[in-house]
Amino acid sequence: MKKGWQSAFIFKHTCSRKGLSAGSILRIVLDTCQTTDEAIQLMKKLPHAWSYDYSMEDTKGQIAVNDGRVFLYAGMIV
Repeated sequence: MKKGWQSAFIFKHTCSRKGLSAGSILRIVLDTCQTTDEAIQLMKKLPHAWSYDYSMEDTKGQIAVNDGRVFLYAGMIV
């Protein structure tokens, strides 16, 4: 994990489909992304197996929260 990079997930409900687990998704994000912007773009491409909310903050203090449909980023929807 990169120093200062934070991420978390919260289970929402049991809407299961083929894809990656939340833990696997966060591991990929933490291993490959340097910024919140990069993490958002990558997470939009990855197949999610369960319905989770994600939050993340990079070393520059940029924060994003995903409500399962869209990312809320610095008060804007992306």
